Amino acid sequence: MNIDRVRVGDVRNTNEGGSYTVIEVNSAIDILIAHNDEHKHIAKVAASYIRKGSIRNPYFPTLYGVAFMGVGQHKAKVRGVSVPHYGIWTGTIMRCYCPIRLKKYPSYKGCTVSKEWLCYQNFAKWYTEHESYGMGYELDKDLLVKGNKVYSEDTCCMIPREINLLIRVIVNA
Repeated sequence: MNIDRVRVGDVRNTNEGGSYTVIEVNSAIDILIAHNDEHKHIAKVAASYIRKGSIRNPYFPTLYGVAFMGVGQHKAKVRGVSVPHYGIWTGTIMRCYCPIRLKKYPSYKGCTVSKEWLCYQNFAKWYTEHESYGMGYELDKDLLVKGNKVYSEDTCCMIPREINLLIRVIVNA
């Protein structure tokens, strides 16, 4: 891509479906962009990514159209291996928003994830700072609030698997 074709103020679309504005052009490998959404995330990109349309917005809801990675210290994988809390987060999102899963497990119909937890960084921070982190406990939404349908920091806790299984039996009885 000819660097002369990238201009400050250009508004371009991504392959994800979002858009961004070019805010600074320093060289072919040093172009600052700002995503055109509520987060206004700024990223340094190369002209080759602009040409391909492969600019990624960490706040674009790629998981079931509602959840996103965000920006922060928490990664989905460490040394090529998925971290447990990433799997717990994706499983929670799937439980609430995957149409195929909801057909198979209709008891989750109407369940949602709080706006804060739709961002992986927020969920991972809560999870890794929880007192039971590393003990193999499971995320539970039913113990603290009777009839709860919302996964959130205020309505969920971490409990041993055996207790979680018992609660499922009682709730589904």
